[in-house]
Amino acid sequence: MPQWIDQLDDLSNRLDTLDGGMDDTSDDRDDGAALKQTLQQVCAVVREASTQNADDLNKIIAKAESILNKGVNLAYGGDGLFDFLPSFAHGSDSDLVEDRMGVRGFGQGLLDEFVSLFGKHFTRNGAGGIPAELRGPAPWSPHMQPHAKSTRLSRFRSGVVTSVTDAMPLAQAIYQARCEITDDSIASPSRMLMSSGQTCLAVMGAGGWKNRDPILTCYFPGRDDHMQESRSISPGLSEVAYTMAMDEERKLVFVADSYRVKSYSWALGPDASRHDKLPPVHTLDCDNCAGCISVLPDGRLVRAGKGKAYVWNLDTLEEHGPNQKRIGKRRFNYEDSSRDHDTGTEIEDSNGSTAHTSIAFADSKFYPAVWHRHAPSGHMICGTSGHRDNTYVCTSIDLEHGGQFVARYLGHGGDVLDISTSDGDPNAFMTGGSDGYARLFDVRQPLPVVTFNHGDESGYCSSVVLIYPDGVPTLFTGGMNSEQIKMWDIRARKAVYELATGNNAVASMAWDPKRSTLYAATECERMDRMGFTHDYRHARIPRWADIERHDDPAVGPDEDVIGEDGGQMDDDEEDEWDRCWPKKAYHNERYFGYAFDAGEHRLYRHAFKEDPDPTQLPAYGQATVQGDYW
Repeated sequence: MPQWIDQLDDLSNRLDTLDGGMDDTSDDRDDGAALKQTLQQVCAVVREASTQNADDLNKIIAKAESILNKGVNLAYGGDGLFDFLPSFAHGSDSDLVEDRMGVRGFGQGLLDEFVSLFGKHFTRNGAGGIPAELRGPAPWSPHMQPHAKSTRLSRFRSGVVTSVTDAMPLAQAIYQARCEITDDSIASPSRMLMSSGQTCLAVMGAGGWKNRDPILTCYFPGRDDHMQESRSISPGLSEVAYTMAMDEERKLVFVADSYRVKSYSWALGPDASRHDKLPPVHTLDCDNCAGCISVLPDGRLVRAGKGKAYVWNLDTLEEHGPNQKRIGKRRFNYEDSSRDHDTGTEIEDSNGSTAHTSIAFADSKFYPAVWHRHAPSGHMICGTSGHRDNTYVCTSIDLEHGGQFVARYLGHGGDVLDISTSDGDPNAFMTGGSDGYARLFDVRQPLPVVTFNHGDESGYCSSVVLIYPDGVPTLFTGGMNSEQIKMWDIRARKAVYELATGNNAVASMAWDPKRSTLYAATECERMDRMGFTHDYRHARIPRWADIERHDDPAVGPDEDVIGEDGGQMDDDEEDEWDRCWPKKAYHNERYFGYAFDAGEHRLYRHAFKEDPDPTQLPAYGQATVQGDYW
C-alpha cells in the first residue's frame, strides 16, 4: 500500500503547487491542462491499485477522493479555469463516448443569429462564403430516419450500427424512436418520480404568485386519458418543495421543504373513484434535517441531514384525517414565509410529528444532496453538492447498519444531479452531473465503466434513465442548455438519436417499464416567474417542418409542400402565422422534422410502440415576440 499512498501524496503536493503558482500572469490553458492531467493520474493510481487488489484499498480510494475534491474546487475556484471540467476518470478513449453535432459548446440557434449578423462579412471579404463549421448540420430529412414511423421529433446519427436485432421488437421500437408524443402544461418543474408499481407519476414544481408556491401534480398511467386527467394541489408547506418520495404500497407521495415533510394520498376511494384532490395524510417535523427523502422497506420514511438522518415509522404516525386535524404539540410559525399567507389557509399550521429515531453517518460532515435506493443491496447511493460543502462525492451508505460507508465512486467533475438504476442489471447504476457527463458505474468498482458526454462542455446533464429493453443496456440523458433528450446504445458506445423538447430544458425524466414510456418534465427558461416570455424573434419555419399546416408525415426538404404563395418558406421569411422562436435556442427551425416551440413548462410522454401514430405530436406553443403574459 505505501507505494499507492506515496504516489497520491506526490499528486496532492502537485495540486498545492499548481494552486500557489496561479496568478494573473499565468496561462489559464496551461494551468487547466496541468490540473486535468493531475486528476487523471490520481484516477490512474486508483485504477491500478484496484486492479491489483491492493491492501487497504478503501483507504487509497478515500485519499484519492479528497485529492479529487481539492482539484475540482481548484477548477471552479476564483481563477475559473473551467466552466465545465472535462472528463478525467475514463481509463481509455473508448471509455469516453462523445457526440458532437454542430459547433462545440454552442447551439445552432445561437449560431444562426451570429451568421445573420456577420454572414455578409465572409462574402464581402472574399472568404468564399460562410464556413461549413458555422453552417452547422444539414436540415432534417426523412431519409435520416430508420423507420417510416419514427417520430419527426427525433434526429438520428448517421452510420451508427446499434446492438439491436430484429428479434428484439421492444428494443427496435425504442431504438427507432417509434413513439407517440403527448404533452401537458405544468408548473415550473424540479423533480419527477414514478411509483414502483407504475400506478402514479408525481411531478413537483413551483407555481402561484412569482412561483412561490409548491405545486404537486399526479398522473395515473393506467388510464388512457391520464395526461388530461391529472390531480394537482399546492401542498401546505411554507416554501417551494425540492425533494420527494413515493410509497406504492400505501399510495402516498411525500414532498418536503426545509422544515417539514407532508404526504398526500393517491388511493382510490371506497367506490373506486379518484378524489378530486390529493387528501393530506401526514405532516412531519424535520428539526433542521433538510436533505433528500426516501421510503425504506417496512413502512419507514428517512430524511438526510448533515451527518445524520431521521426516520419515521409510517404506520404509527398521527394522521390528519377527514377533519384535517392539526398534528404536533404546537403550531408551525409561517410568518417569515415568502408565500402569500395573509388568510392563513394555504400553509398548514401543523408543526408535525417528530422522528422516531435517527441515524448518525460515519462522517459527521457528510450531507447527501441526492440519493437513490439500490434495491439489490438495500444501500443508498448518494451524491453531494459542491455548492453546499465543496465536495463532489458519490458514495454508497448502509442506513440499516449505522450509516456506514460501503463504497466510494470517484470521477465526478461537478455535482451529482441524478441517479438511476434498473432491474436489468443489479450491479449497474448511472449518474448525471452538472459537468455535463453521465457515468455508468459498477457497484463493485470505484471508477466509471463508461462516461457519456451529453453536455459537450456547454450544459448540465440534469437527468438520466437507465433501461434494458430486451436485455440491451440503454441510456436516456436530459440536458438543460442543450434542450434535448439523447438516447445512447451503451453496448455499442454510440449516441443513436436525440428527441426535441420544444426548446425547453429537461428538468427530470422517469421511465414506465410496464408501458415502455419515457416521461420528461421540462422547463421553459424564457418564461419568467410572472408568466411572461422573453427573447423571442419571429419564426422562420420551412413548410416541410410545419406539421400543423399539412398532414403528410413523410414530407421533408426534398419533397416541397406547396402553400398558398406557391412555394416553400424562405429561410429569412418571417412566419405568416406570427409564430416565434427563441433567439438563442439550441436548435433552429430546420433541425427536426417538426418545428415547434413549447413557450411554457411542459410534461412530455413518449409512448414507444411497434405501430405508433407518428402524427401524434405536441401542439405549437403561444409565446410571442412582445413577451405577453402566456
